[in-house]
Amino acid sequence: MLRRRVRVVAAARRRLSAITLGLELKPATEWPSHLGHAWEILHDEMQVSNEAAIAMVVASVSAAHGCAQKINRRVENIVEFQVRNKLCRAFGRIAKCAKRAPAELRRRLDVAIIPLIQGEHVDLEVIEAILDAAVKVFADYSHQEAATTALAVLTYQPPGGERYMTVKNDFPGLCARDRVKSETALAALGRTSKKRRTTASDVFAALAAALQSKQSAKLNSQIHTLLVDYVTAVADVWRRAGLRPSLARHPEDPTYKSRFHRFVDLVLTAVVDPGSRRHDGDLSNVRRETRLAHQSLQPELRSIVSSALRRGDVQWLISADHITKARAPIQKTDRDTA
Repeated sequence: MLRRRVRVVAAARRRLSAITLGLELKPATEWPSHLGHAWEILHDEMQVSNEAAIAMVVASVSAAHGCAQKINRRVENIVEFQVRNKLCRAFGRIAKCAKRAPAELRRRLDVAIIPLIQGEHVDLEVIEAILDAAVKVFADYSHQEAATTALAVLTYQPPGGERYMTVKNDFPGLCARDRVKSETALAALGRTSKKRRTTASDVFAALAAALQSKQSAKLNSQIHTLLVDYVTAVADVWRRAGLRPSLARHPEDPTYKSRFHRFVDLVLTAVVDPGSRRHDGDLSNVRRETRLAHQSLQPELRSIVSSALRRGDVQWLISADHITKARAPIQKTDRDTA
């Protein structure tokens, strides 16, 4: 069974009303090609009236748009999880480096960082100033093991190149909730630092603690269940129109796909991967041109570039498994009968 992983869907950021209005104001012959083919399945092959076919395509596009939004939310959750865990580990390592550093280095870090958290407010600018100060002090003591390790976490320097910030660049990528938690933790530490001794190690330990997550398992990057939900929604559209969303087979043609299968893949492709050519018919000429272009590359490039068509031009988004596992029962037949 083909496993699909999440990736950002640009069309999901568009307002659904703008998408559907564009379809309703144009004849189906002027729609994007994938949606035009989906309309032809209903109107030409299944003899559905033009108005009903348009309404079914629009309703199916709405289901596809909802699926795409769920995919984007899953992407956002995964990115947030990865950035939060990466920074949590980084701050934890820096805290340990600052704690085990020689006394002179610890004093320099304390003098440079502690006053920054004792102001009236702690915000993104203050945290960036803390990271800048830490890099500057650690760089002055780069001959010390603790400083070298901390710099390797805070920055990246290619051989012979300039050093640039990594943790500082990653921190703004946190979601607003995690940034607020970090700022609140440092503000609280700043208030207590006026009453008891606080070190730079405490500052980075507080940042690490603020970003700790109870979620230890890796977030699911598969979208199989989201595709099954989408198929279920479109199957309901077909049933309300009096059509059977069948999963058909042809005993003499293993590549045969039912009308419903072609329809759901066409509509989702129009939203998720409109540049795909998998529904364009015979791709023999495209394969031949791709191989010729590959042969014209330099040998070192041919070894790292594939001559095959991209997966999106060959493999369907919706598989038979997505249809059979749709929550609503979908009838399985030998051939299309509706």
